[in-house]
Amino acid sequence: MRIALQGTGDAGGTPRYGCECAACRNIRRGPTHATVQTDGMQIMLDAGSTFPLQPPQAVLLTHFHIDHVQGLFPLRWGKGDPVHVFAPDDPERMKVLFGTPGVLEFHHPVEPFDLGSLTVTPIPLQHSVPTLGWLLEDNEGCLAYLVDTKGLPDASLDLLRATPIDLLVLDATSPPGSDDPNHNDLDEAFEIVRDLKPHRTLLVHVSHDLDTWKLGRSFDMPAGVEFVSDGHALAVVQGK
Repeated sequence: MRIALQGTGDAGGTPRYGCECAACRNIRRGPTHATVQTDGMQIMLDAGSTFPLQPPQAVLLTHFHIDHVQGLFPLRWGKGDPVHVFAPDDPERMKVLFGTPGVLEFHHPVEPFDLGSLTVTPIPLQHSVPTLGWLLEDNEGCLAYLVDTKGLPDASLDLLRATPIDLLVLDATSPPGSDDPNHNDLDEAFEIVRDLKPHRTLLVHVSHDLDTWKLGRSFDMPAGVEFVSDGHALAVVQGK
C-alpha cells in the first residue's frame, strides 16, 4: 500500500487569498486530500479541486465540506461506469450531488468492508458536520487517515488504540493554544499521537497560521512525527 498526499493544507490553502504573512509568501499547500494505491487499485481519500481522468476504484470522503468534495462536481455530467463514493450519511449537505449524481454512486458504511485486498473501516470523528476517518488495512500495513477532527470520540479512540497503526495521517490545523472548535491544534495532535502510538505520523490540514508559527521557531516533535509538503508519497509498511 502506498499513499500520496496531493494536498496538505486547510480549506483556505497557503497562500491564503490576500494574505502577506511569512508562510503565504514562502509556502504552497492545497486543501488536504490523498490517493492510495495497492494491488493495481487506486483509491481517493477526499476529492480535491480536480478529478483524475483515470477514475479510481473508489472515493473515501471524510465529509461534505466543499474543500473535500469539489473535485466530484464535474462527474455530475460524467459518462461510463459508476464511481463508488463512500461517505458519511449526511443528506442535508451537498444536496446538488445527491439530486443529480451523474456517475457518482454513494454508499454510507457503518461497518468494515472490503475494497480489493484492503479492509476499510469507517472511524467517526468530531467536526462541525458528520465526519469519518478511514482505517485501511492490508497484508503490507495499516493506514489511519484522520483529518478534520477535534480530538477523537471515545469509541473511536478505543478502536484505534487496539489497532497497530503503521502510518497515521492526522489533522494538525492550528498553532498551540488556538481556540478552534473543529480542528486539532498542534498540542492536541501530539496528544493523539501519544495516545495511539503509531509507528509514523504525517501532520496535515496545516493552516498558514501554524506554518507561520513554525517559521524560525525551535520546538520538540514526538518521535516519528513530521510535517510534509504537497506531493509527499511513501509506502505503508508494517512496523515502520
